[in-house]
Amino acid sequence: MEPQYQDWQQVLDLIQRSQSTEQQAQLMTLLLTPDEREAVTARVNILCELLKGDLSQRQISQMLGWVLPQLLAAVRK
Repeated sequence: MEPQYQDWQQVLDLIQRSQSTEQQAQLMTLLLTPDEREAVTARVNILCELLKGDLSQRQISQMLGWVLPQLLAAVRK
């Protein structure tokens, strides 16, 4: 017997099939721990700031309250 979800794209498809934003939020809350949700939020903020290109990595790390090595590690993931 194989697991129903075998790769990341299938998980993304599951999330996308959720009928409402509320269902998506519930699913993500069940899938991710509070620490994981916080980490994802931080990565989204990092990505947004890097894509804007207005701030240096050092400025982003100061804005988010991270030390530069943490920021660089998050960017690499």
